[in-house]
Amino acid sequence: MLLLIDGNPIVHRSFHAIPQTIKTSKGELTNATLGFTNSVLSLIEHFKPESIACAFDTSKKTFRHERYEEYKATRVEAPQGLYDQLPRIFSILKALNIATITAPGYEADDIIGTLVDMAEKAKLRGVIIVSGDNDFIQLVSPLTSFYSISRGLQKAVTFTPEKVKETSQLSPEQWIDYKALRGDPSDNLIGIPGIGEKTAKELLLKWHDLDGIYTHIEELKPQTKKKLIENKESAILTKELVTIHRQVPLDVTLKDLAYQEPNNVEMYNLCTELEFRKLAERFENSALF
Repeated sequence: MLLLIDGNPIVHRSFHAIPQTIKTSKGELTNATLGFTNSVLSLIEHFKPESIACAFDTSKKTFRHERYEEYKATRVEAPQGLYDQLPRIFSILKALNIATITAPGYEADDIIGTLVDMAEKAKLRGVIIVSGDNDFIQLVSPLTSFYSISRGLQKAVTFTPEKVKETSQLSPEQWIDYKALRGDPSDNLIGIPGIGEKTAKELLLKWHDLDGIYTHIEELKPQTKKKLIENKESAILTKELVTIHRQVPLDVTLKDLAYQEPNNVEMYNLCTELEFRKLAERFENSALF
């Protein structure tokens, strides 16, 4: 089983969920590092993966920004205290022997999409994506599941093709067309203003995808037709930008993601330095592994 973790959402959730009073005696802020470490350990305990990777966005703009300058423009910049903890988080992942992957010009979504593509071409069954971003629904297939932690690890939901259909009436392949119609405010993508969830689903259930809807544009209600015609370029752009790329040039193979035992000594030293006493004890005793 291959476990693919979208690192950024877990870091952000940990930073905002755990008090910023969590610091070392020297004053180093460690709340995100502590939360992230506990979350990753919980995921390993739960899934017991044979292979694992953790993908991160970079600070550089991506091809999506080049295509649309306003992409994610409405997002509030994360506090510096969060960014300052990333080196520690990467050190933790290294000590856990978890492959950490970034790709300038691409998002973590695209890295994971590429790894999913590699795994499915190899007929690897049991790929699980962990994230709070529902864009990953588009990658769900008979071989790949999406473990959504949008409401936290304790309330995680596993999306299979059947679960996607049950909860949304749509297939995973239709998710990008749904987003094209509805837009995505979190990424500052407009879609088609005035098209609600009900209408979007009705259109897709009848005509399958965006191309099918525009092919039958003359058969739509006047108001819906007007909205679709006036905002066609926006819908096409939104679909393009929400589509996860699956051909990112990565210098890794599936064999590189094979999960090894953590470096318990290094984890103990890191946890001791960060003053994570309970975690340090676990790695000192090596009982967890």
